[in-house]
Amino acid sequence: MSLGGSFGIGGIIKINGDGTGYSMEYVCTGGINGGSIQSNLFPISSTLLYGNSTSGGSFSRGDIFSYNPATNTDTSLFSLDSVYGYYPRGPIIKASNANSLFGMTGNGGISDKGVFYEFNLINNTYTKRHEFGTITGALPNGGVMQSTVNNKIYGMTTSGGANNGGVIFSYDIPTTTFAIVHDFSFMTGWTPFGTLRQASNGLLYGMAFGEERVDLVSSSA
Repeated sequence: MSLGGSFGIGGIIKINGDGTGYSMEYVCTGGINGGSIQSNLFPISSTLLYGNSTSGGSFSRGDIFSYNPATNTDTSLFSLDSVYGYYPRGPIIKASNANSLFGMTGNGGISDKGVFYEFNLINNTYTKRHEFGTITGALPNGGVMQSTVNNKIYGMTTSGGANNGGVIFSYDIPTTTFAIVHDFSFMTGWTPFGTLRQASNGLLYGMAFGEERVDLVSSSA
């Protein structure tokens, strides 16, 4: 959670599948102890969950962290900043064909338009895979997902692109290739928020904030 708790900047909660047993397991206190978590918690092993925060880390601009439920321990692994990207607001994923996490920051990078990043779980190294800008999409406000059809990673930005209405992009892990799949326009949807989802038919579905239309794209792109 991003707000509330003893320090007002959220924490990590636990609840049973039937809605009972709610408890706040970890309280964020800021800095390397985390703050304002707006991502998911992704299970990597039987003992560790991974996530990112928007105000934790050494620079209070977010971090990538691991959480051990057994010991109730939050460990800050990488502190985000204006150079590497900051304010990550969406979920992260563990790639099926790489021992890495992938995610996005809403701001930071060369143009301060956000960053698409890879975080290697073997050596805890952070790599900027794409720095967003006016042409290639800007200011993402969501997360990424991986297609089961082609193993490419897909995401959206809220602005930028050919029409400044946001883009859908793909990223191929083996070739490290970033590509624009779709440029949003006013007629076909504008300013998408959130994260794409894959249906059983193999297509990816999402929504655009600026037009009452659901956009989809084949994951063969």
